Amino acid sequence: MYVSTQNTATPATKAAIKANLGGTLALAIAMQETSDLLCNYDFGDGKDGDSANFGIYKMNWFMLKQLTTTPVGVPDDVGRRINTDPALATQILLEAMRRWSINPPEPNHPVANNFWAGHRQGETGLSYPTAANWDDIQDYYLAIQVIKAKCDGNDSVWDTRIRYGLDVDPI
Repeated sequence: MYVSTQNTATPATKAAIKANLGGTLALAIAMQETSDLLCNYDFGDGKDGDSANFGIYKMNWFMLKQLTTTPVGVPDDVGRRINTDPALATQILLEAMRRWSINPPEPNHPVANNFWAGHRQGETGLSYPTAANWDDIQDYYLAIQVIKAKCDGNDSVWDTRIRYGLDVDPI
């Protein structure tokens, strides 16, 4: 896996992740999902309904609406709030990672309620594991782990504009 390195990350977003105890796993997800750690993508990530993605982690509405940290309201209003508040997005991500298993996905043994499956493939991944594409879920998970390892090995990752990323097919 080739890891790209860019100087595009927003240090203020990194500070918000760190201040909300996101750690390098949360940082790695944000780095993979957004090139600058901002929400400069089409609203909802060009998707709607339960598939719409919000925040620096591009969490899908299906998962978001099940979490107590997610503000109450209509998806568009909540999405705009999450898109502009990396601290809130980090709190939501951490709740999701506590609620659903963060065990590594195993393509030969798909299970329900796996965070990675839900984050990558929404309701299908989270609730209907035999219908999910576990090779894709595992590829995404491995990319995040590689980015996390790069972050763990760089003492200045939190204080610089450095951003790591891998080429993972969008879905």
